[in-house]
Amino acid sequence: MMQEINWFTEIFYATDIQGWFGPLAIIGVSLIVLSDRKLKPMGILFVIVEFLITSQYLKLINETPWYWWNVILMVLGMILCIGRMWK
Repeated sequence: MMQEINWFTEIFYATDIQGWFGPLAIIGVSLIVLSDRKLKPMGILFVIVEFLITSQYLKLINETPWYWWNVILMVLGMILCIGRMWK
């Protein structure tokens, strides 16, 4: 019998390397969007989304310290987004 895989959980909440794919994808998309001059005003949306995801990971740190890595990635992503918006 095949078990159904929840891909959202796998790429955002897994406690191994594949759990970094979701945060890295969000950061990558935000940097690609912010590289276009016309879409730079959307940067605040990406900063808000990254902040919300980071706050969710901060809640999960009590379960396992692995989520500190996700928090670090998301904070760096927010810093990069803010830097791209200021350019």
